[in-house]
Amino acid sequence: MNASNYFYGLCPKCNEINKLVITSWNELNNKFSIGDKFDVEASHEVSLSICCDKCKKASSGMTHYDYDGPDMGPLNHYGDATGNISESLKSILQHIVYDVPPLRTNSSLLAEAQKIVEMRMWSSVVIICRKIIDVKTAKIWEEKYHNEQLPEKLKTRIDKLYPEKDERNGKAKVYHRAHAIRLDGNTAAHKEEQFNESEAVDILSFTKWFCDATGSDSGADQDALR
Repeated sequence: MNASNYFYGLCPKCNEINKLVITSWNELNNKFSIGDKFDVEASHEVSLSICCDKCKKASSGMTHYDYDGPDMGPLNHYGDATGNISESLKSILQHIVYDVPPLRTNSSLLAEAQKIVEMRMWSSVVIICRKIIDVKTAKIWEEKYHNEQLPEKLKTRIDKLYPEKDERNGKAKVYHRAHAIRLDGNTAAHKEEQFNESEAVDILSFTKWFCDATGSDSGADQDALR
């Protein structure tokens, strides 16, 4: 690979549009066996490292692309005379996710949801947010109605814990937002409908608000997100 290959994009470190020099580019391969033989095919997943020409800080990332062919071939095939691949690989470059640190051990579910946002897996964000309110409402039910059997359905729990008719202290807001998370979570888990970034971020925001509004371990969860 030509070390001078580069593109113009948003630097993950200085958060400015700059020239990003590619220091490594690796298209991953899938290896599998057919009888006694081994075959290799392109995975259409690319990992790369870049260095910002302005702030001089490095970042790394990965992306997946749809490409009509067995593999991309040498990266310098896509650059102009100076090595600029910005236009040729624009559709690939805009989807790269950079510098996602590993999730620490024993993180909260909210921290997991935030990490999934960083990984840009929108439907997964919605599913785990539904799980969060499912777990939280079960704990709150045990505290408030410990002599009553826990309803299996999340809808039943929300309806009784936060009745819509109760407008005092904003409890009706808890009712509506909890049901919004529940319904979107059901859609994400059971239907083919896909969620976009804006929808996933909104659901996570509702979920954080729910944890704060209900006082259900929200302090520990918020600490984990910092």
